[in-house]
Parts: sequence; C-alpha cells; structure tokens
Amino acid sequence: MPPLNLTELEAALTDPFALASWLHYVYEYTAKDNGWETQKKTRVDFDNLPDENKRTMIEVAQRIIEKFQA
Repeated sequence: MPPLNLTELEAALTDPFALASWLHYVYEYTAKDNGWETQKKTRVDFDNLPDENKRTMIEVAQRIIEKFQA
C-alpha cells in the first residue's frame, strides 16, 4: 500500500481495516528506513499477516478512529 493522500487518509479514518493496513505499511517502511529489521513473519502485506497481528492492528486502528470521533 503506497502512502495515502489526504482524501484516502480521511477515508481510512472511518475504516479500521484500511487504517490498520496503512499503519502496518508505514511501520514496516519506517523500520526498514531506519535500519531496523522487523520479524520475518510480519514483513508481509497486511492481508498476509498472522491473524493475531492483523486483529491487533485493526483494534489499534479502531481505537484511533474512536479517539478522532470523540
């Protein structure tokens, strides 16, 4: 998933799955950019993450969305 433009980011802030996917992409990209190697099992597209990692990221995204809506 490429970086989001403003319209896509606004849409992601209403969709926990889309936001979680973007957060995962940013996390992996930022880690690599800073020379930190993430776990091999998480160095995959969001759709291919282990279920427990995916569920956690979606929950984080949901909490962020709820905070913005408050």
